Amino acid sequence: AGHLSYAIVGYTTVYPFYAFPYSKRLRISQVLILPPYQRRGHGAQLLNAIYNDAKARTGYHKQIKDITVETPSPEFSVVRDITDLRNIIEHKLFDAQLPSTLSSEQAQEVMTKLLLSEKQTRHLFEVAQFIVYRQDPQRYTQFRLATKRRLYIKYRDWLENYESGVDRKEELQDIFEEEIEQRYTLIAASVPNYFVPSPSF
Repeated sequence: AGHLSYAIVGYTTVYPFYAFPYSKRLRISQVLILPPYQRRGHGAQLLNAIYNDAKARTGYHKQIKDITVETPSPEFSVVRDITDLRNIIEHKLFDAQLPSTLSSEQAQEVMTKLLLSEKQTRHLFEVAQFIVYRQDPQRYTQFRLATKRRLYIKYRDWLENYESGVDRKEELQDIFEEEIEQRYTLIAASVPNYFVPSPSF
């Protein structure tokens, strides 16, 4: 008979916090996959193990509102987005024929079933929009403009350091390419081909 051996692949630390009024919020503080085992899907497996453990709890521990991440690295943010979007697709929580907006009811369903925060849920909807709209030049232009408005608000203090409007626009475009196009393209390549464009009117 073969010899069965075990090895530590990685670890994570998760802390509970109070969430108003009667719930708790789990916060992932650290995730580490040891170098020999990286890029093999173990990070996603570990993240799903946290989700599954949280959803399986009973009694007092059942009152978990959502699971968040404490200042995630860019690499872990991508792993998290891919994992969460795959779970959304698996449970068909976003319509395959993606609507132009995410209703409060749809967002709440995702948040309840997958224990995601509202911020993460709406972020994933934006990723799904990118996947669909990049196939349609007119819709992608609308998506790009709307996303740049959001990014301008997020980085307002930084962008206002540029006196020239031209320089400010160029910097905003650089942010869009790095934070949206590059990252979302990477995510899109790692999720099933699920979303289809809705009819144009």
